[in-house]
Amino acid sequence: MPPRSGVWSQATRRRSSAELGHLSLEVADLDRSVPFYDRLLSRIGFRRSSRAPEHAVYRSDFLSVWLLRGSPPRVTRTPPTGEEPVLAEHIAFRVESPARLLRIERGLEREGIYPLFYGEERPELRSGYIATTWLDPDGFALELFAVQPPKGAAAPRARKPGSRKRRR
Repeated sequence: MPPRSGVWSQATRRRSSAELGHLSLEVADLDRSVPFYDRLLSRIGFRRSSRAPEHAVYRSDFLSVWLLRGSPPRVTRTPPTGEEPVLAEHIAFRVESPARLLRIERGLEREGIYPLFYGEERPELRSGYIATTWLDPDGFALELFAVQPPKGAAAPRARKPGSRKRRR
């Protein structure tokens, strides 16, 4: 069961019968895309593990992201309300806190990578859902998000290393 505080980690997540193993994205120009992905993905725990003329691979402890040289079609559609753009095709990575999300946003801006949508709460998705979205060099949208714990929620108590919860 995930902790009540909204903090998420692989260790606290329940295993399901199916898990995402990797993502493959077609990019028009690997030489243009790799520096973007190096900067963004390194900030959320990925490292580039392979680079070849036809692909680049990034790995975290739980997921691989493959960039494949190609010419990707982009999906567009009319937004449901007509008031805002809808990104039908995108990837969203969860980070552990809104503070970290905003540090990543500011760090990328210092490197000249500006978000399409700046970090702000998106209550239409979920209470406390805060997201920032960037476009890669091919126009593919990558979102980073965090979920803010409800105001007044108690932070989980830290246990001493090696201590066990007592059963009654």
